[in-house]
Amino acid sequence: MHPVDGVIANGPGPLNLVYRCGLEETGQLPAGITCTLLSSTYGTTQQNPDAYAQRSLLNFTEGHLSKILFVQGLEDSSIQMYSWPTFRAAMEACTDCAERTFVEVPDLGHQALFNSPVAKEAFNAFIGM
Repeated sequence: MHPVDGVIANGPGPLNLVYRCGLEETGQLPAGITCTLLSSTYGTTQQNPDAYAQRSLLNFTEGHLSKILFVQGLEDSSIQMYSWPTFRAAMEACTDCAERTFVEVPDLGHQALFNSPVAKEAFNAFIGM
């Protein structure tokens, strides 16, 4: 989430905290620690959506100094998939980012990196093994 010249092994989500925390606020998802803490600090997503947007991964799509590998299982939950196309498009459009590689795994969900032979091969190639 910060422009550094290093490697990020796992990018924590969710991609869109406005969406995710909004679902929690309306009772569509159980309350979690992240959204609860954000709400106690900044108010709800309705009261202060910008605070949530500023902390979402969707807000960190420029200025990456290191090569990045993204692995996304396309059978992931709707929470992750809701913003994935937007996030990928923003990352692909970045003009001041290092090389970006995307691996989308059609038949797996959140654990695609660990359960897909294609993803494992891409990861090993990425780290030079």
